[in-house]
Parts: sequence; C-alpha cells; structure tokens
Amino acid sequence: MINALSSVVEFRSLESGEHIKRVKTFTGILLYHLQRMYPEYK
Repeated sequence: MINALSSVVEFRSLESGEHIKRVKTFTGILLYHLQRMYPEYK
C-alpha cells in the first residue's frame, strides 16, 4: 500500500515520493529493533 501511494506521490513530485520511501525504510528498521527489544508487542 505504501509503495503504491509513494508511486502516486512520486508521479507528482519526485522528491516527495523518495521521502516517503525513506520514511518507510526507516520505520521498518525501527519497528524491527523495537520488536526484538520488546517481543510482547509483536
């Protein structure tokens, strides 16, 4: 879903679309590490 939305945004503004992709990547990294630290919050 996020990839599809970022593609739509990127069509209008390359900079905004790339920003969304970076935020998605960093959010995934943070969530991965939080899940490892606190497995009860899967």
